[in-house]
Amino acid sequence: MAAGERHGLGGLGLLVERSEPDEEAARRAWAENRTLLGAVRLRLAADGAAGETLELPHPAPWHGVFLFRAAGASPRIAVWVPWLGEAPGLVAVRRPGATPSCGSAGSAAPTAGSR
Repeated sequence: MAAGERHGLGGLGLLVERSEPDEEAARRAWAENRTLLGAVRLRLAADGAAGETLELPHPAPWHGVFLFRAAGASPRIAVWVPWLGEAPGLVAVRRPGATPSCGSAGSAAPTAGSR
């Protein structure tokens, strides 16, 4: 579902809408040391009348970069990093926080068939 796109779910009268931050929101979050947020909105409509809306804010990225409020002067930055690396005959999974070792000199990279 694209940002801003709305979906009604069957005959339930439930409307789901997702919003993502824009560039201006990212700049404000950075300048004000705030967590950059997006939101999912749920609205239940009864008999064609608009019902109450439930908004569920969540951390959201701007071009793949998350900004989180920090105790210092500027927010922490986080990026989505895949934990699965693939090559022909090789699949290596690394633990969160571990440094990549596949292909580096002296590394014990797993090989096809090894566990």
